[in-house]
Order: sequence, then C-alpha cells, then structure tokens
Amino acid sequence: MNYRAINANSEYSGNSAYTALIKMCETADTYEEFNNSIYAVKGDTAVFSFLMFNDESDKWSSYYYENGEMPQDLITEFYNCVTKANADPAIKNFVIDLGANFGGSAAVLEYMMGIISDLDNITIILGNGDKSVTEQYLVDKNLDKSYDEKDKAMKLDLNFGIITSNYSFSCANLMPALAKDAGIMLVGEKSGGGTCATNRYVTPDGLVYALSTGQKFVDKAGTPIDNGIQPDYDIVKINDDGTKDYSEVYNFSKLSSLFSDFYGKKAETDPSVTTTTTSTTTTTSTTTTTTTTSSSSTTTSETTTVSSTSSSSASTSGSTTTNANGTLPSTGNNSAGTAAAAACAAIITIAGGALIFISRRSRNKEDNGIS
Repeated sequence: MNYRAINANSEYSGNSAYTALIKMCETADTYEEFNNSIYAVKGDTAVFSFLMFNDESDKWSSYYYENGEMPQDLITEFYNCVTKANADPAIKNFVIDLGANFGGSAAVLEYMMGIISDLDNITIILGNGDKSVTEQYLVDKNLDKSYDEKDKAMKLDLNFGIITSNYSFSCANLMPALAKDAGIMLVGEKSGGGTCATNRYVTPDGLVYALSTGQKFVDKAGTPIDNGIQPDYDIVKINDDGTKDYSEVYNFSKLSSLFSDFYGKKAETDPSVTTTTTSTTTTTSTTTTTTTTSSSSTTTSETTTVSSTSSSSASTSGSTTTNANGTLPSTGNNSAGTAAAAACAAIITIAGGALIFISRRSRNKEDNGIS
C-alpha cells in the first residue's frame, strides 16, 4: 500500500505538471512543438520541455561513421532551441522543464549539461562500498564530429534553470543534482529520486530484461541522490483537498522574477558571477580533419577510448527548428576514419542510456586528490 501511495503521488505530480505546462504555453508569445519536445517563449524567458531523455543512437552512429544525415531527435532539438534563444537579445533565461520527465539516456543528459554548464564529469559509487569513481568526458557541443576549440569556446549568454516535480526520476533526478552542484537554479518541488544505473540484457531465447547495476550516482560531495533533490524554490502549492497546484511554477512572469532573485543574490555573494546581458555568442562550424592511431581501441590504462553508441530507447524521427542561421552545423569530413578520430568514446553504460560520442576517463578519489 505504501508503494502504491508513493507511485500514485508521483504520477499525479507528473500529470499535474504537464497540465500546467500546457496552460502556460497557451500564454506564450511563441510556441513550437517538435517530435520530442516543446519550446515556448514569453518576454525574457524560454522554456524547453520534454518527457524523456532519449535519442536515436543508430542514426547518430551512421552520422559519425557512415556519412549519414544528422538525426533530428531530442539532442538536435535542444541544440537548435538553446542556440536560437542565445541568439535572441530579448531572451535572458532558459528553463529546462523536467516536471513530467521520467528519465532515460544519461548521454543526452551529459550533452545538455555540457552545453549549459561545461560539466565534464559524473561521479558514481561502485558496488556496496563508498569508493567513488569520476567519469570524465568531452562533449561535441556543436555536433560537427570533432571536439575542438569551437566546442571549448561555445559559451551561452543565458541564465539556466530547471523545473522538477516528484515525478522527475532517474536522469530527471540526476540532472537537478548535477545542476545544483553547478549553481543552476532549481524550481518546483523535490524530485522523485532514483540513483542506481540500469542495464538491459537478453537471454538466449530473446527475452529482454532490465536490472539495476552496481553503480550509484552521487553529488559532488559523494552523497547518494536516491531520495531526490530539493529545489531552491519549492513553490508547488498543496490545496485543501490534497491536490497540487503548479500554476506558480509554470508561470513565465514568476519564473522571470525567480531568475532575477536567484542570480542577483549569487552575483552579490560571488563577485565573479554576473547575470546575463544582451550580448550573444555565435558558433560556426568548418570542415575539420583529425588524425588518430586507431579508430576503435580499448586499453587497460587509466584512459580508455573506443568509438561507439548504444541506446535504451529510440525516438521517432521528424522535423526540428533550425538554429539562428537557419541551418544545422556543417559536418566536416564524413569518412569513417575521420569520424572515428573526431569522436572517441568509452563504452560505459550508465542509467541504461545511450552514449554520445565523448571521450572519457575513470578516476578514483585518490587520483582526484580526495582523502
């Protein structure tokens, strides 16, 4: 009965959050709906909402290795929307809405966090012990098949915030944890939790099943995040009949004022922190050629690289918006050799998710100088 109550509360939160989102979108100046996401703008605030961290890993593999077309999935939708917002001088705030999101691919999460905060690592605990391992990675931010100076230079002139609800689970719980560590504003109610990575297996007769692995995600202090993340602004109202009211969360004017309050206080306490101005950053892509000694390799040393992707789920393909220049980035040399050189990744299955082409390195506490 306790499980049913917890599950019912979670599902009610997700449904209520999504209903409030749709009502908010009806008040937006502009509103666009894509295959995997919704993008709405009013005044100085843009909201990007999606129900699951998913990608089309097979198509990404084809894009990087086989001269295929760039997939039009959640990753490209996010890239297009966030760069379009960045190119609009009127938009200062960008909200990632996870109120009705139940998780998915950790690779999509890593890509988004790399874009919004330059995050390049995730910390996990293996097994039943407390020894942590830091997984480091590099993100091909502009999706041009190469991690280079263009990716390092890609800085978005936006304040970021994340909406959470009790329904926000797994990756939708991990993202708020990473964002809070990075000083990004959280709004809504405490997220639903979920910390153990899952993996999918197949029996000889073809039965597919999922199991939790021995990996637990933790915050930067090494604390497991299974019980959820408390937002900076817990503003979900509980009505007299016990129902939840998300109208203050999904409110453009309220969100804008919370951005001003949160980042204004942050600037006061940390002189190095500045709030968003109206200047913009433009990222361009050119043809690049990279060389490497191996297109796919696995070593037993501290650094492990291999080129691959995998996915726990796939989304339907479809159209998406273009970036500020009206086109997606150009892709450079599409040969298998160049693609492999431009995008080396370690195959580490996290949260049952797909892995974007990123390079990784595992380090334990001692390597990081942590006692």
